[in-house]
Amino acid sequence: MILGFSLLLDVGLITVGWYYNDDAEVSLEELQKKIASLRAQLKKQENQSQILAMMQPKYDALRQLGAIGPEPRLQWVEALHEAETTLKLPTPIRYKLDPIRLYTPPFPLPQGQGFQLYASRMELTLGLVHEGDLFDLMDFLEKKKVGFFQFTQCKLDTMTNEPLEGKKLKAGVNLKGMCLLEWFTFQSMDNKTS
Repeated sequence: MILGFSLLLDVGLITVGWYYNDDAEVSLEELQKKIASLRAQLKKQENQSQILAMMQPKYDALRQLGAIGPEPRLQWVEALHEAETTLKLPTPIRYKLDPIRLYTPPFPLPQGQGFQLYASRMELTLGLVHEGDLFDLMDFLEKKKVGFFQFTQCKLDTMTNEPLEGKKLKAGVNLKGMCLLEWFTFQSMDNKTS
């Protein structure tokens, strides 16, 4: 009888052990899956941190350049005035700067991760000694690094004795240049732009 009771108790203990062993194995598998998931998330965050550390200086440089954020319109105009003096252009540069607008280029852009491309059109009128003055102006603005721009159209006319913008011509003004250029900026979609 003791032997039977002992055998019954052993069978019961083995059954309970298997039950708890199965339960422990299921818990272990769940914990291993959670650990794997946490490791994957940690790896993803480490990769994102590395990308952020690599891209942050480039982002800061673009922001400093005025390509990201509010338009540095005053810097654009100051660069034009500096170009007049530095390049010794024969007449002051006249400009008209249109309001900022959302810009859709003629080619597809990749998604901007929360940024949109804007542009402001500027009309320039200037007197030139020769066409090289126009190329010098483009080069000057490029080297000045006051923003991203693109000359979209330029027209050169031979000057007669007619005044330029109502002012008397200085000696040596041979051409009248009329150009359109676009100043580009990226702005956060969160910002309201007028």
